[in-house]
Amino acid sequence: MALKDHVTDSAKLREEEIEVIISDLIKYDPANKAIVLLPKAQSLPVEKKILLYLVALRGWHFVVKEDPPATDALPREIERATGVRGGTLRPALRGLVHSRMLDCKNGRYEIPAHNLGRVREAMTSGGSTLIARQPLGSASKGTKAKPPKVSKKGFGAKPSLKESFDELVAKNWFQGGKTTTQLKDKLEESAVIVPMSRLPVYLLTAVRGKPQKLKREKKDVGGKDIWVYSPVK
Repeated sequence: MALKDHVTDSAKLREEEIEVIISDLIKYDPANKAIVLLPKAQSLPVEKKILLYLVALRGWHFVVKEDPPATDALPREIERATGVRGGTLRPALRGLVHSRMLDCKNGRYEIPAHNLGRVREAMTSGGSTLIARQPLGSASKGTKAKPPKVSKKGFGAKPSLKESFDELVAKNWFQGGKTTTQLKDKLEESAVIVPMSRLPVYLLTAVRGKPQKLKREKKDVGGKDIWVYSPVK
């Protein structure tokens, strides 16, 4: 394999990372240069609302070519956009900086570009993004580490999202082209209920993986340009 095979378009990759995170959660209002949080975003934990908004700020570069808004924001700007009050917002911002999810310079907060992958993982995981992870072997004296939970898949066990997705790819379900909405509906037929925002992670992995399993192209679906995924021939 030559070094040229390792070259990638970092700008395109970054746009796809942002797309995965904000899907179904925000909309851009270019006329007013405003970011609108959709109803699904309102139920997110405080830290995830903050991360979502700051990720969306990084996306302005791809939406508005001339004089895009800044990629960082003051606490009052984040409060106005997310609805999170200052008394809750500021401790959360400090916690995110402490966990190195955010950078803070001159009172303005920003997600470093290299952190987008980490933020994506945090957004799709359950629980808080601020919980400190205890290093291996650091258990306090007198306490026993809890053994890892063993999965007990029995009769009628619900298949995982990855297993179901891989099975659809293997069975050539994407033949003819399928949208993210069609994928969600198909998974729900098998009782695999997941938020729409988690699906692009698997789709983009199949598109960018080696070997590449899916390709995507924009098509007019119901009067809208939507990404359609189909098998690689």
